[in-house]
Amino acid sequence: MTTDLGSLFRSAQAAAATWRHEDVRQALEFLAGSEFQIDWEPGDEEWGRIIDSGGSVLALICARVPLGIGHEDVDPGCLAARMFWMKVHSMSEHVFEIDRRLLEEVFGKQLSDNVNYSKLSVNELWWATVS
Repeated sequence: MTTDLGSLFRSAQAAAATWRHEDVRQALEFLAGSEFQIDWEPGDEEWGRIIDSGGSVLALICARVPLGIGHEDVDPGCLAARMFWMKVHSMSEHVFEIDRRLLEEVFGKQLSDNVNYSKLSVNELWWATVS
């Protein structure tokens, strides 16, 4: 069974006009604190990532729309009131689906044919929208 991410992305897209790069930076700094690394280049990358010392991605913050996806152990705190937040058990489990056309609309570009959008992981979602 898969979870459709369509309504999450549609809701975030509807609020995109209020989302700025400064909001993305603040969200990433809040989540990273002093113990995790931030991987994001403003204006160049669609997602900011929070990475632990072992190289695992703990959370993603979208630069296009107010949307965050984090491992279930990540506490979004006050961010949950500022953006749409989804907790996941794993970044690599193939338990999500989304209409590719919706993602193309949100990200303003054609996406990869090399991803199965009817059964994808968060990591594949990230890869499809940054490549």
